[in-house]
Formats: sequence, structure tokens, C-alpha cells
Amino acid sequence: MMRLFKSDEVSNFLNTRESSKALIEAIVNMIPDREFYYPEIEAEQLSAYREDINELIVTARSLKSAYSGMNANHLQKEYHDELKQLVIRKRKLLIFGILMQSDSSRRDILCRIIKSYRLQKRVLALKEVFRE
Repeated sequence: MMRLFKSDEVSNFLNTRESSKALIEAIVNMIPDREFYYPEIEAEQLSAYREDINELIVTARSLKSAYSGMNANHLQKEYHDELKQLVIRKRKLLIFGILMQSDSSRRDILCRIIKSYRLQKRVLALKEVFRE
């Protein structure tokens, strides 16, 4: 029996299954969060968060102040929450954009995403979840 290359297996997997919302969400959720940060991470609000966090950490270290350290932790949590919300919003937009495409376009987009982020093994692990 001839062994298929992973890209052929992925194409076969996508072609034999309906590109449902659940499958699209599963694949989009495999994309690393960092891919959704740009360009907003360089925007004024998130940049100001980073500067404030760094300033509080430097102050806490130099003064050995527990109060500044606690403020830095609180600010870091807010910063990470902002990033998390950004990622959630952008993932939803990507999923919506893919769902608006024709079925063949959806498959092409999903193939490109899988190839770009090297998700072949992870997607093929979904075979049992998304049976034909």
C-alpha cells in the first residue's frame, strides 16, 4: 500500500468531510495566539500597558516595594486579558470570513492555514472527531 504524504492526507481529509463550522473552529483554534496580536500589539493602548508594567517592575526591584510588585501583577493580568480578548475577536472574524466563502474556497483556505502553521499532524488527529 502506498503511503500518502501528510499534505495529501490533509487534502483528502478536508475533501471527504463537510467543512462545517465545528471543523473550521477546530482548525482556527490551532493557530497560535501570537499570530493574532499584530498590529494591535504595537498600538498605543497595549504599548502603554507594557511601559507601565516595566516601570512598576523596575520600581519594585529598586525600592523592594511589595506594593509596586502587586500593581505590576495586576497590570500584567489586565494586559494579558486585553490580548486574550483581541485573539478571541480576531479568531471569530476569521471563522466568520471562512464561513462566508464557497465550499471549495473554504477547503483551500483551510489547507493554506494548515500548511502555513504546520498543523498537519494535529488536524489528522481530528479524523475520529470529524468522521465521514
